[in-house]
Amino acid sequence: MTDTEGREPPKEGLRERKRRETRKRIAVEAFKLFRERGYNAVTVDQIAEAADVSKRTFFDYFPSKDDVVGTWQDSFVTALADAVAARPDGEPIGRVVEEAMIDALMASIPPDAEFINELIESTPSLRVKNQYKYVELEWALVAALAERFPGKSALKIKAFGMVAVGMLRLGVEEWHARRLAVAGDLRKFNAEMYGLLWEEIDEIRSGGR
Repeated sequence: MTDTEGREPPKEGLRERKRRETRKRIAVEAFKLFRERGYNAVTVDQIAEAADVSKRTFFDYFPSKDDVVGTWQDSFVTALADAVAARPDGEPIGRVVEEAMIDALMASIPPDAEFINELIESTPSLRVKNQYKYVELEWALVAALAERFPGKSALKIKAFGMVAVGMLRLGVEEWHARRLAVAGDLRKFNAEMYGLLWEEIDEIRSGGR
């Protein structure tokens, strides 16, 4: 754990709370419109009007309409870094990654994840944006692991970060392919996916291919 364990988290100020609430309102209204009219038919002007903000305010929070769809991924990046720091002292890096990943997912996955996935899969610009989100997540995870395990080489840290995010991508694809409910047992599914990874690593170590 970090040396900040046990301390009270800093209180959210009025300005920060208002910004968070405005950002959330814009996203909520945007998704309502996406469901009602279809993603491509919705404009930034319509989202701003529905959220009762100016177009300029919209762009203060989101660079583009595409970025609204990735809102939950932004919160996931933060949740994952926090989850890595919160794991108990003495845990090996593999355990930290596996448990932090599921803790972050449980904390940030939206109830309309299936709809978001459908939007991404059916919209080329969102598919491109989604791939870059995984890159950002990898960077954040590597940074969190480097802070958590200062004695490990940068190469090992990067390798774990790449593998962990790769497993996440595979898990997301498999989750939607099986059409599992978001309310399903995510922790069990996460353990299943990482179990496959550790099993394969053990086989390689024992001389298998």
